[in-house]
Amino acid sequence: MQQNLSTSLLAKSLGITRKDLFAQLQTQAFIYRDEQTWVLTDKGIEYGGTYQCSDKYGRYITWPKTLDIDMHQTNNKEIEQPVKVTNVEQKKQNWSKKMIGWFGSTKQPEKKEESKTKVTVSQEIKKKENFREKFPAKYRTQDGHFVRSKAEMIIDNWLYAAGVVHAYEKKLPIAENLYSDFYIPKGNVYIEYWGYEQESKYLERKKIKIALYKKYGFSLIQLEDKDVENIDDIMPRLLLDYDIQVY
Repeated sequence: MQQNLSTSLLAKSLGITRKDLFAQLQTQAFIYRDEQTWVLTDKGIEYGGTYQCSDKYGRYITWPKTLDIDMHQTNNKEIEQPVKVTNVEQKKQNWSKKMIGWFGSTKQPEKKEESKTKVTVSQEIKKKENFREKFPAKYRTQDGHFVRSKAEMIIDNWLYAAGVVHAYEKKLPIAENLYSDFYIPKGNVYIEYWGYEQESKYLERKKIKIALYKKYGFSLIQLEDKDVENIDDIMPRLLLDYDIQVY
């Protein structure tokens, strides 16, 4: 099995700087910038880009040694700097490419059915995220967050009381439009509370979200009503799985 290289090592093997390689990968839509994180596009994944995790460096992207990209733009003296694309513009471009099933390169093998599937999943997530409007964030927690249910308020207050730094409704660093209920930076772990198990549409959305967590290899803690009722017993044990000790 071929071992992937980090972007830095790949740049070294190509004889260019790490900065130039990142710029070239962004220009050719292999990656895009989301706040302070580089994120793989569908094209980047198709060409073998993967995520790896390190205790020292956190999550980073790796590439096949034989990654086939057009480097003439980097070495062409007429192009002193790659075209800078803002986060918003890059995301719009990625979304447009998904909508028409085009991945931006004639070298890309045609996988029309797969493209349609990806578009369907993205559209379905966007549709299901409308629940955010249906259930407004009206419950104020002890740390100032506004959450959408009493159960989420209990979870947030428990994390705050336990001294666990966390974020509420953090967007995942992926192409799909997906938000987690909670995110804990220390263990790079996400938390999802499943509270509407009686609704078929909610169950469908749950299935899609779990599949995406597995697809990208994110760590996930899943909570149900019975877990929230016994949160003092459940949460410490679940967090220990990710080396987060609260007591």
